[in-house]
Amino acid sequence: MTGIAFDRCFSAGAYTALDMICRAAERHPDLTLPNIVELLLKTDADSTGLDFPAALHLKAVAGVEHSWRETRTSVQEISFLLLEIHKPWWLRLAPSGRERLKPVLTPNELQCLRRAGLYDPNPDAAVVSWWDRLAALTRGLVEVERMEQARSAERLSLERERARLLSLGLAVEPEWVALEDNSLGYDIRSYDIQDGAIVSRLIEVKSTLADSFHISRNEWRNADSAATQYVFHIWKMPDEELCELPVTAVRPHVPHDLGNGRWQDTLVSLTGI
Repeated sequence: MTGIAFDRCFSAGAYTALDMICRAAERHPDLTLPNIVELLLKTDADSTGLDFPAALHLKAVAGVEHSWRETRTSVQEISFLLLEIHKPWWLRLAPSGRERLKPVLTPNELQCLRRAGLYDPNPDAAVVSWWDRLAALTRGLVEVERMEQARSAERLSLERERARLLSLGLAVEPEWVALEDNSLGYDIRSYDIQDGAIVSRLIEVKSTLADSFHISRNEWRNADSAATQYVFHIWKMPDEELCELPVTAVRPHVPHDLGNGRWQDTLVSLTGI
């Protein structure tokens, strides 16, 4: 969304100006849009203080027809489109609920959402659907970011293994197996020397922004079944700090099934390991 900043387009002044432009365009089909803006500024007292450049940019980006009118529904849809295009940083908070989102919004952003009825205390089905769509959009964005972070960690492990193999004098390349088949139970197949023989070194790569990491039941089953060859690479982001853990270091922190319960995923703290 180049040319006009998001906060100018996502504003009551831009929406009102857009409505006025569309109405005037229908009345004066012979005039260009710049001429319509000029006419409104000269003849309409209500145009004072409105952001017409942002409205024109909004009209072009959103593909708004001259028949567009500012209604709750139309503002809801154009707001969703703007958020989908521009992806402001606070969008990731949408799945937590609209009240959790409210404190981080600027007064201008909050006014836009309220103008569309999106903060009505008794929301109708359309408003509920709008927030659900926004949450779904955000989860997709977060998943993409998570995958990018995971791939970055795998690249770091691949580079580290190349250097380690070189230092061991092994003329072999580590394999980024997760890129080809992510069902194998590990991300990188490297090599090591044990008792004078070259053996496989299976690496499960994790990335974390905290001092902990998740292990699924299936990941642990694979790790435990090849304990002497398996190693965890835990990369602390964004500092790219590596914590390398053998299976024996992780085993005491993995839960056990009790009664009718079966664990599926566990969070392991790096503190003290």
